[in-house]
Order: sequence, then C-alpha cells, then structure tokens
Amino acid sequence: MIVYKYVTSAGDDIIRNLRIMVNSSRSFNDPFELIPAIENITSEQVNQAVLKNDHYLRHIYKIGIASGRIEKSYDQFKQENQNPERSKIVSKNMAQNTTKNMRATAKKSREDVDRVALMACFCGETIDNHHEILMWAHYAEGYKGLRIAFDSNMLNSPSTPLIEMKYSKDRLRLNPIDYWKNGIQSLNKFYGEMLTAKSSAWAYENEYRWLVPVSLCKKDGRYYYVPIDSKAIIGIDCGVQCSEERISYIKKLVQSNLGESTFIRKTVIDDYEYKLKYIDSI
Repeated sequence: MIVYKYVTSAGDDIIRNLRIMVNSSRSFNDPFELIPAIENITSEQVNQAVLKNDHYLRHIYKIGIASGRIEKSYDQFKQENQNPERSKIVSKNMAQNTTKNMRATAKKSREDVDRVALMACFCGETIDNHHEILMWAHYAEGYKGLRIAFDSNMLNSPSTPLIEMKYSKDRLRLNPIDYWKNGIQSLNKFYGEMLTAKSSAWAYENEYRWLVPVSLCKKDGRYYYVPIDSKAIIGIDCGVQCSEERISYIKKLVQSNLGESTFIRKTVIDDYEYKLKYIDSI
C-alpha cells in the first residue's frame, strides 16, 4: 500500500536528509485528540458498582491501607461503607467528583502518550479527487509544496506501527462504571481505541498515523525526527503552484538522494472537471 504525505516547501528536508518529523498529539490541529467524553454518573450507580461490589471495595481498601489512611480491618471498613446513611454520603461525593477526576486522568494519559511516543500523519491512497484538492490546499502550502509517496511496508513494523484512523460523528465515551467493573485492562483498551478515533469531519483525510517510540527519535534543535531508508520513498508529486525552477531542483535532489527509480510528477488541473492530474516530469 502507498501512503502520501502532503508537505510544505520545508518538506524538502525529507528528501534531503531522509528523515520524517514526528510530533506530539498536542501539536495537531484537532482539539479533540485523545480526549474522550467522560460520562456523568449518579450516586445510585456508584452505590451499586462500588459500595456493593466486594472486588472494588477491596481495591479501595488496599489503597487506603497502603497510604496509611485506613487502619481498621476490611470487615469493619466494608460494614461502615454499606451502612445506609454513610453509603448515601459516600456515593453522592463519589458521583460528584468522579467525572472531574476521570477527566484529569484522561488529560494525564494524553501527556503520558506524548512522553512515550511521537507521531507523523499520512494519507491513504484511496482518497478521492474532491478530497485530494483539499489536502493540497490545507497541508501543501496552497499547492506550492509536495506530495511524497511512501511504501507503507517500509514504515510499518511492530515497534513503529502505521495505524488507520476510524471516523465517527460520535465521540468515544468512557463510563466510570465500566472502569470500576473491569479495572485497568478496560481503561487500557479504551485508550487504545482513542488512538484511532477522530470526528467524521476529518474523514476526507483518510489518515494513517505512524506511532514511533521517543527512544527511536532523534532531536535536532526543537524538533524530533525519525530516519528512513531511501527505498521508503516511491515518488514525488510537485504542486500546481510549483515553478519549473523548483521542479528542476526537486529532480536533482531526488536523483542524488533517492535514485532513478523514484518517480517525479507535476500536478496540473483538469481542463473540464474539478480534479487533478499527475504528469510525468522528465
């Protein structure tokens, strides 16, 4: 499979230095990146899911013992929390604070992801003509930039997975009750799903996201990069607004760094329809 990266004129760096810039999710243009919707819960839900759930009550008890806040036996702790008057107060407080606390946890989880892995974004090859026009306009400096074609097999690996994004009009929702019932494994699974979740407003991008451990990235100034093999680049498309002088420069850069097998094409607009055509540039 081919994946494309639309780049500004600064994208020449990919060809010249054989590296791809990677960023944290916080630098992306979608404000909803890795931020789930946390559902509000009622005191009755808390009472049933926590205070009447022996497994989770023991979990709370162990935390309290470890922190020194609880010194009584588990049976005493359980009996106190299942007292109708006390359970009413506790479940109300937990219901009021849980959503707020879980949102703080979600924010921290996003920061944890950014410390562990950085990302680069690509576009799938099945993008249609209409959406292609938008990608050039939004990400390639108004058609002055380039579209670089990559062999996805040269990027995708167990340590650097290339994942396909999934689009929906509804945000992923995290119900704290599910977490209480199923523990940390359910939370990890949920955040795994968050890595691929985007609004359907972005579906035109047909995005693939490259996840790279920070340990494999190299810092140059303020930015992080991942080295790539020259064979990973299949070809270069020059935007409609690229001058002949610039196309000539790109040809020389490709010939010196990538070799003769890499295609170079010029992008032109169709004479009759709202679509682009790609012409071999010799």
